[in-house]
Amino acid sequence: MFQEETVVLEPGDWLIVFSDGVSEAMSANGDEYGEERILAVVDSDTSLAPADLLKALFADVRAFTKAPPERRHHGAGAPLWSFRLIASKNVS
Repeated sequence: MFQEETVVLEPGDWLIVFSDGVSEAMSANGDEYGEERILAVVDSDTSLAPADLLKALFADVRAFTKAPPERRHHGAGAPLWSFRLIASKNVS
């Protein structure tokens, strides 16, 4: 069951929606990418446009997993479709 909550976004705030294929992407050591890494990428450059933030997140997941662009690693090497990201930035 999901809880409903209202959140007020201030100018410059991000809304990031991602599948578990992003947060649970695994390194060669078996470490998960995690929500903390997602937040670190978001916080690393607050001037990014949403499309550029998505590119930065995908690049960071690939670097973390050491996976080539055409294959993202999730456990036994799930295909690209296991990753879903949506980013929106409140600009007003």
